[in-house]
Amino acid sequence: MSAVEELDLGPLDLDEFAEFWQVFPRKRDRSRAEGGYRRARRGGATAEVILAAARAYAAEVEGCPVESVRWAVEWLRAEPWKPDVPPVTPRPAPRRRRRADPSKPRRIRDTTRVREPETPRAKWIREHGLTETEYEQNKSDAEWLAHITRRGVVA
Repeated sequence: MSAVEELDLGPLDLDEFAEFWQVFPRKRDRSRAEGGYRRARRGGATAEVILAAARAYAAEVEGCPVESVRWAVEWLRAEPWKPDVPPVTPRPAPRRRRRADPSKPRRIRDTTRVREPETPRAKWIREHGLTETEYEQNKSDAEWLAHITRRGVVA
């Protein structure tokens, strides 16, 4: 038997799958769901059994948040129509994470302020531990500039 024959899951009645697809509450990736449906049919489940289980699941999750409803592929993989398999329950609703220590105040980040890129002059002033006004007052004094340069980087 070749690899192509091993992957062939047999003919699929498209009307059966279309009915299942219409009944199932959450849909995504139809081609993968078709593959899962084929595997389920080849595993011995009848179309009526799968459809009845899908209808029961759709009734069970009706009114639940959409994030807690399983995708068709996941649901088919779980094979909930088998008697020894526990029923597929909806996922629990996502919970918010708790803070490590609620007694501490929350740290609020200021995202509204946009920093201007630092100019080479401003970087030099900052590295040498000066203020803008101090630099502006003494920038024409060559001795002062030489002294600051000899002193080196402070910050």
